[in-house]
Amino acid sequence: MGGLPRWEYILHLFVNGFHFASIAVFLTVKLDLTQQGIVIVQNFYAYENFKLFQFVAQNLLPGSILMAILHVALVIPTTATPLNTLRSKIMCC
Repeated sequence: MGGLPRWEYILHLFVNGFHFASIAVFLTVKLDLTQQGIVIVQNFYAYENFKLFQFVAQNLLPGSILMAILHVALVIPTTATPLNTLRSKIMCC
């Protein structure tokens, strides 16, 4: 497809950074270190900051789903051509 423009590489860098940071936060909340080793927290909903975690997760999901749909649309040739034409009209950075 000709590669990505610089601003799309920057966007991918930030999106991947936020994605892996959210996974790291989830793992630190879901896993507990004890004397016996690493234990998975069973009662995740009783966690003191669960409401904040739930709020962040609910706000990340719509953007993630939209990006997944966009990536699938770019794989299909009939939708990729109009999207690439639209992309060539955007001038940034």
